[in-house]
Amino acid sequence: MAEKPILFNGEAVRALLARSKTQTRRPLKPQPIHREYGGWSWDMGAGSRMLISEPPNEVCLARGMYKVGELLWVREAWAHTFDYDGNFLLDGRKALYRADEETMIGPSHGWRPSIHMPKWAARIWLEVTGVRVEQVQDISARDVVSEGYWNLVAAGLGVTEHFEQFSRQWDAIYGDKPGLSYDENPWVVALTFKAVDHD
Repeated sequence: MAEKPILFNGEAVRALLARSKTQTRRPLKPQPIHREYGGWSWDMGAGSRMLISEPPNEVCLARGMYKVGELLWVREAWAHTFDYDGNFLLDGRKALYRADEETMIGPSHGWRPSIHMPKWAARIWLEVTGVRVEQVQDISARDVVSEGYWNLVAAGLGVTEHFEQFSRQWDAIYGDKPGLSYDENPWVVALTFKAVDHD
């Protein structure tokens, strides 16, 4: 079974740990392009381009980067808990995680960005249980809750607030990237997953 890394920010990590986040959306790369004369094109790399007549859901899904049954190990901001001689500094824990430690003074040698987290330091593992290709604005109110925004339900907020919160968070991550803002409605891979134990 394939094991792949996936990045999450601190807010998402806390939702994963609370078991309130069971979905995530990531931009499809590259984005399918709607052609003026009809149909779609999708750059497949190495100078190859596919032309299709229907919306690219199934085609992109078949060539997608995630598949049901795969294991994802979560990359998050972290720090070593051992010194340069290899001595553990904190109760034998292998790493500190910024999502847990944001109220504390950071480690003396600094936090490391999630992109640099090695697999051995991962504490959260997810099994992919569903994969869809859709446009980001196709998200439903139920999907927004599955994205980890259950606190909006608990606060008694309505559907409009759910979508506003999701779209703000989306744009905080992707809004400055060409073609990926919420208003531009990019194509995404929508993953559903469950937390699993991993040795």
